[in-house]
Amino acid sequence: VPLYYLFDIMFNFTFFGSSVIVEIFWVLLLIPIILIFKNKYIFTQKRKGFIKSIWLAWPIIIFALLLLISGISNVGLSNINFYEVIALLLYTFFIGLFEELMCRGWLQNEFIERFGNNRKNVLFSIFISGFFFGVIHIVNFLVDNH
Repeated sequence: VPLYYLFDIMFNFTFFGSSVIVEIFWVLLLIPIILIFKNKYIFTQKRKGFIKSIWLAWPIIIFALLLLISGISNVGLSNINFYEVIALLLYTFFIGLFEELMCRGWLQNEFIERFGNNRKNVLFSIFISGFFFGVIHIVNFLVDNH
């Protein structure tokens, strides 16, 4: 079965299909913006070990899994099929990718470059990028509830 056929079914006949396309659009729009601004902090920070990083994030991972289960239940268990699961996984992946690239990959680091990297200014940069992160979610809430 050609890959195009699988994606066509997923995008046209699943609950999350059209949303996946929108999220892919936003990610593809954001990547050139990040490259144009040449943000020096993206992908250059020192890393912690993978297991330690995952362990520190366990509450967020559990919350994300609960949201995933909630998303599946919104579709209805009787409507769940292979394409629906793939569409939901792609949707959540591209939402996360866009939000992280936008708020922490670009905005937060852009603010740190502009305001400085002392403790006070880093906290201010985190607060401002967190505000934009919240605005994105308010917009999502308003769009989803109309």
